[in-house]
Amino acid sequence: SDYEIAKINFLTFVSSKHKSDLIHEAYLYLVKIEVALENYDIALDFAKRAEPVYFDYWEFNYLLAKIYYKLGMVGHAIKPIEKSIQQNKKQAELFELAGKIYLKAGDFIKAEKKYLKFIEISSDTSPEIYVELAQVCLKANKANDALKYFEMAIELDPENRYALQGKKNAKLILNKNAVSDG
Repeated sequence: SDYEIAKINFLTFVSSKHKSDLIHEAYLYLVKIEVALENYDIALDFAKRAEPVYFDYWEFNYLLAKIYYKLGMVGHAIKPIEKSIQQNKKQAELFELAGKIYLKAGDFIKAEKKYLKFIEISSDTSPEIYVELAQVCLKANKANDALKYFEMAIELDPENRYALQGKKNAKLILNKNAVSDG
């Protein structure tokens, strides 16, 4: 995980006059390094260079979707995350990122499905995932489901302020709906 040294070595390799069949692989590693360092503009540049060889590789598409998501280019992130999921349905982090992308895109039905799939196949679900799923449910007018997911987050982390506040908000919505219905 010494990204700076690895970056120097890969940059030296790709800038050398001797061209190798491994140049696209080096660019892929540079994408991974820049994503880890949160340099998403630079990562996107390297992704464009790796794309001719890795366009059909699930991890490349995942990284590309993550880059677009982090750059706020949510519309661009949808196609690569869906392609990545088609290529590898066993990687839980793909569904987590897809949930985040669809949440930001305002497609709450798809966001909910992706988060639920993440929870189904993940061995480690954090309180934050339940909070995000609950927020999706609130935006999709499913306050009962949202309350349930906020409570699950609180079970995992009783001090989670987002879950605690979200639970209050969900209860207010449910009470408001009960009064207007009654």
